[in-house]
Amino acid sequence: MPEFKRSARVSESVRMELSAILQDGLIRDPHVGYVTVTDVVVTDDLRQAKCYVSVYGEGDVREKSIAALRRAAPFLRRELAPRLRLRFTPELEFVLDESQQRGARIDTLLTRIAKGETEDLEVAPLPGALKVSSGADKAPLVIPPPPAKKKAPSKKRRRR
Repeated sequence: MPEFKRSARVSESVRMELSAILQDGLIRDPHVGYVTVTDVVVTDDLRQAKCYVSVYGEGDVREKSIAALRRAAPFLRRELAPRLRLRFTPELEFVLDESQQRGARIDTLLTRIAKGETEDLEVAPLPGALKVSSGADKAPLVIPPPPAKKKAPSKKRRRR
């Protein structure tokens, strides 16, 4: 039977309740745009929650929405407390989730490659990505064979 961590269950509850609070329009800040809570990660001690949100709009609108959510974090925490009924309500940290934008960009690049439009294809490296070289300036890569496996020592049985 698989074991489930309590922090994973609380993470899902926080995500659902935050989405409900945002959908109900309890935050009256005009800078909060179309926000979607994509994921919540709660620490094992249930004291902090990192909330990943996706915001519809351009870069400036996204930054204003994230700033408004960060200002509203104490209010959202007070709203979550009676809904979650935990001893300690986690502190909320909002992080902009750009995975959907990256996925859409990769999708358009793959579509263009499938159509054969590769001449003017400009691919900017993603932050944190490793550099890839053609390998023309380096010696060929030689992969050594795997090390020989050693036999495990046999266990001797004692007679009583």
